[in-house]
Formats: sequence, structure tokens, C-alpha cells
Amino acid sequence: MNAYLSAVNQKLFHVSLLCRQMEQGRDNRHLQRVLAESAVYQLVQAYRHHLREIAANYQCPDPQALSDVDTLTRALMDREKWPAEAQEMKNLEQDDQSWLNQLLRTLDGFDRVDERESAMEQDDRIPLAPVTDSGNELPALDEDQVGRWLESLRELVERHRSVMFEC
Repeated sequence: MNAYLSAVNQKLFHVSLLCRQMEQGRDNRHLQRVLAESAVYQLVQAYRHHLREIAANYQCPDPQALSDVDTLTRALMDREKWPAEAQEMKNLEQDDQSWLNQLLRTLDGFDRVDERESAMEQDDRIPLAPVTDSGNELPALDEDQVGRWLESLRELVERHRSVMFEC
């Protein structure tokens, strides 16, 4: 059995738990933000494990070394494999309007702070620096958005698993 299959399922389950916590903590905006950021991290980890799941399924050497769809594509090409799963993910990553592109940019945005703006003060006076994405509009990071990303990733994984076969 492919060990990455379980890792993907585990991360998706973790996001489900975080979404439930977000529902219960709606009155605390800081808790909402922490849970949403944690969910984004878990979703991206699930996606990366899914890349590795595909690589392992097609018997690529060292799936753990894969970190993105480009390294997956190169590993598959080395084995003379061109599965539609990898092409679909590559297309989603490159499409600025796709859910996957937005999810990955959101994670990347966690590292960016616009230094030109001073820290924004919230009602309770804890300063928060704005997260930016080089001018590209990202969806609001909230319970609904995280839920949509979770469902989109689940659908992608299920669709890929239904057509993949053990090599």
C-alpha cells in the first residue's frame, strides 16, 4: 500500500478538525486567523503528499524528495510516464484563478509583510502586519474559503485515485 495515501488522508482529516474549531470559535477573530493559517498549511501538506502518492504509484524513486508539481513531472518523465493527474495539477498551479493557485499563494503570502505600511491596530490593540501577495488579489482567509479549498482538494484526490492504477 502507498504510505502517502494515508498521509494525504490524515492531513485532510486535520483540516476537517480545524474547520470544526473555526465554527466553534467564530467570536474570536485572532483564533479564527490562527486556525485558518494552520488549515492552509495542512492543506498544502496534503497536496504535497498527494504529489508523492502519485510518484510512488508510478514507482518513481525517492518520492519524499518531491516538493512541487515540476519535480513530480520531471520524475515521471524520467520513467517515461505522462499521467493526466500531473498535467491537471500543473494547469491548476499555473492558473491565477484556480483554487490551487490561490491556496499556494496564500501560504506564500504568510511570509510576506508589506514594510511600507505600519502595523494595523485591531480593536484589542494587538498590532498585526498586513499579509500581501505582490498586488494579486487573494480570497479572504476564513472558514468558508478553507472549506472550499478542502472540498476542492478532496475532489481532486478522489478523482486521481479513481483513475490511477498500481504500476
